[in-house]
Order: sequence, then C-alpha cells, then structure tokens
Amino acid sequence: MHGVKRVDLTEELRLEKEKKDKIKLEKFKFLSTTIDTLSSKDKDTEELKELLKNLDAQLMINSDLTTSYNLRRDTILKLNFKDEDWEKELNYTTMLLTKSPKSYPLWQHRCWILTQLDSKSYYEKELKLTFKLLSLDKRNFHGWSYRRDILDVLYSKLDSNEVEYLYAKEWKFLTEMINSDISNYSAWHQRRTLLLYYIDSEGGKTPSREFTSIKELLENEVEYIYQAIFTDAEDQSVWNYMKWFITDSKVRSIFSDQESEQILEKYIEAMHEINEDEFDFDGKWNKWCSLLLIYIKDNISTDRDDINKKALLESLIESDPLRKNRYKEMLQQK
Repeated sequence: MHGVKRVDLTEELRLEKEKKDKIKLEKFKFLSTTIDTLSSKDKDTEELKELLKNLDAQLMINSDLTTSYNLRRDTILKLNFKDEDWEKELNYTTMLLTKSPKSYPLWQHRCWILTQLDSKSYYEKELKLTFKLLSLDKRNFHGWSYRRDILDVLYSKLDSNEVEYLYAKEWKFLTEMINSDISNYSAWHQRRTLLLYYIDSEGGKTPSREFTSIKELLENEVEYIYQAIFTDAEDQSVWNYMKWFITDSKVRSIFSDQESEQILEKYIEAMHEINEDEFDFDGKWNKWCSLLLIYIKDNISTDRDDINKKALLESLIESDPLRKNRYKEMLQQK
C-alpha cells in the first residue's frame, strides 16, 4: 500500500520465510494438479463442490489467477447458487480483498457476483465495503473505480430522492477524504464527476442545503481550490483539478465572462504569491504553479503581461532537470 516501507529481513527471518514459501508452493502445485484433474471430466454435484473447495484454497495463495476465476464462475453457475451461497461467495471475496486489494481479476469477479444478484441492497452494502477498503488505502484506484461503478448502478435503481441523498453523502465523503489527504487524486477525480452531475441536474440540485444554487456551490468550490493550493502547493492533484475547473466549458457557463476573469485573477495572484514564497525559501519557483501559469498564458489569457513565460521556463529548466529538454523545446517555440 502507499506509504508502507519495505522491511529488511534478518537472516533467520529470511530462512523462515523461504521455508514457508516452499511449503506454500508445494501446496499450490498440488491444488493446481487436483483442479486440472477435476475440471477435465464431467462432474456431479459433489465433484463440483470439491472443485470449488480446491479453487478456494488456490486463490487464497494467489488471488490473481484469471483462469481460476473463469473456472470458478462456470462451477458456480453449474451448482445453481442460492442466496446463502452468494452471501458466502461475497464473504469469501471480501476476505481475499483484505489480502489483495489491488487484484484486477478479483475485482472483476466481485463485479460478476453483483450482476448475478442484481439487488439494490447488495449494491448499497458494497459502498460500505469500498469505504472500509479506502480507509485502509485512500488512493487504491481499484476501490475508487469499483465505487464509481456501484454508484452508477444505484443511480439506475434508486428513485430521485434516494439518488440525491446518496450523492449528498458522496460529496461529504469526498470532502472528508480530500481534507484528510489532499494528495488523493482519485477523490479529486470523483469530485469533478459529481460536480458535473450537479451542473447538469435539473432544478439546480446541490449536495447540501448550505448551497442555495449551483452558482453558490461553484463559488464555494473556487474558495475550496484556493485554500487547497496553499495547503500543499507541491501536490499535483490539486493543480490538475484547478486546471480542469478554470477551463471546463460547463463550469464556465455558470459564471459571466467578468466573473470567470475575476476567478482567474484570484488564482494567478495566488500562484505568484506561492512562487515568491518558495523563491524566498529555496531560490526556486514552484513547478506546478509555473506549469499552470504557462498553460494559462498559452491557452486562456494569451495577452497577459504579468505572466513571463520565458522566465518561468528558464526556472523550470533549473528546478526540474529531468524534463529540461522539454522546457528548452518550449522556449524555442515561444
């Protein structure tokens, strides 16, 4: 997971680990052979249950086996699972997810289970599961992607009042996640998706009674972004969100041209302030401020005299040497 450092093993622990790994490997080979044997012939109900049991044990050792999940799904369908069986399968995959939260085939299998159940109550439970998993690893993009899929399904199954309640909770959840970790790119991305939903919604819906209109919600977002860049000016996710916010046609449609220009002025002034502070601290301008100022100069407000593209690029050549050739090329194109 993010932020978890690798632990160097002592010789004694290394030997113990090798011994356990060898036992696990032998068990895995035995299970694989048994599964191949069982899957190669016609099976009665008891043999199907035996095959599923062996797949249980095999996937506990390695939860990334796409072929085993395919065989598992085929076996489940032949066994004609009942409600209690599906519950067990969900519990089983939950246990696997706690061990392997970033396994592609495991998440795909979980999605398949839900399509077989196709029940609103199960999808609602899944949101709680993603909350737990994202609490363990806030930037697990598998969990975030799965959460978006669940929300999309619930959108089609709930009535309008239930959807509004669901999305209001989601907005609050995203705000809490970002406030606890401003580097959470996935939360920022989901916030953008939800903000567009409110802009497109009929009747000026907003995620909270504190916002009486979409415009008031967006004005609050202007301030939220402003505070975020001062909280951590080194975090790329905040700058990406700001770049989207000031350029998106749907966002801009809510404001007049004069208001959009005032928002841009507010952000440019803030970026200049951040650059000045960082230059006083370590003699360099902030990389993300500089890149966004260049983008604004090139794409939004080309006639600005307060954005010196040449100076910004020369600063980037010094502060970001890994990409200096790119910046030199941009200087030549200037």
